[in-house]
Amino acid sequence: MKGKKWATRFESSCRDWQIRLGLNDWAFRFRVKKGDNTKAAEVDMDRDAREAIFTAYTKGKQTDAPERVALHEVLHVVLNEMQEIAALRGNHEHKDVEIEEHRAIERLVTLIEGRP
Repeated sequence: MKGKKWATRFESSCRDWQIRLGLNDWAFRFRVKKGDNTKAAEVDMDRDAREAIFTAYTKGKQTDAPERVALHEVLHVVLNEMQEIAALRGNHEHKDVEIEEHRAIERLVTLIEGRP
């Protein structure tokens, strides 16, 4: 599955996770772009505005189901506060912080999906 259908399922799943994870203090916005085949989606956040802008790429790396990618991206919003605190203590863009954030997200995705 590719393109707009994938993007529609991605948005629907993000909105579902927003409700399930209690992120009602965040505004979720969505856009669809062509992409460069390096990723299926991404999220940019403005913590002060409490706004998360999700981008689904129609020519992205769509090897995973849109529901799984949506959960991954929404978990970035969940962990945003933690990352902001890391920024106050040091450098939130440090590669080690990014690696650990992705490791935590993948563990949560696996748990939520019910996989071992």
